[in-house]
Amino acid sequence: MALPKKLGRGLVLATFLFVGVYVAMVFWADRSKVIEAVGLVPLWAIAAACALSFANYCVRFWKWRRYCTLLGVRLDDSTSFLISLSGLALSVTPGKMGEVFKSWLVRKITGAPIHTTAPIVVAERFTDLLGYLILVAVGGLNTAPEQYRLLFWAMLGLCAVMIPLIGSALFARFTVAVVARLPVVKKLAPRVEGAFVSTRILLAPREIFMP
Repeated sequence: MALPKKLGRGLVLATFLFVGVYVAMVFWADRSKVIEAVGLVPLWAIAAACALSFANYCVRFWKWRRYCTLLGVRLDDSTSFLISLSGLALSVTPGKMGEVFKSWLVRKITGAPIHTTAPIVVAERFTDLLGYLILVAVGGLNTAPEQYRLLFWAMLGLCAVMIPLIGSALFARFTVAVVARLPVVKKLAPRVEGAFVSTRILLAPREIFMP
């Protein structure tokens, strides 16, 4: 499905606005040092950094599109890419959780519930963490200070615990049952259950280690 023109224009403007605010914050923090630092970087390095950054966006879009397909969300490539970029504009939010905005856009276009597609953000953060751990391991874990090595093993252990929990239907039923008994949030139990279903699909071992 395609993005409505009015919503598309608003999305483009909002994306540029978020990027503009971020750039303004950077320059407002210490404009002279930012300008000085940029002046020390060769033009070819800036161009290479921009090219690598765009390549990173393309890889992330491939992952985003893959996740949408797994959840049965159908979007044309141009619309999907624009939604993906809009989420990246909110990556400065804590934990990048502002990227859930993408799920709101998907709901506006396809009608897919937010709780069905919001786990995509969780899956992206989780696979990002695994990628960082792999880079740390390849880059030379033995040469890192002891406190960083402890942090590495703690994060690796956390991932090892989370994967079986996420894939456990028993844990999902237990969590949903607990939510269903809480007075304030019990109405959210069906949404929590749906979110667990999506998360198990996205973080299945085949998807985590997919080349």
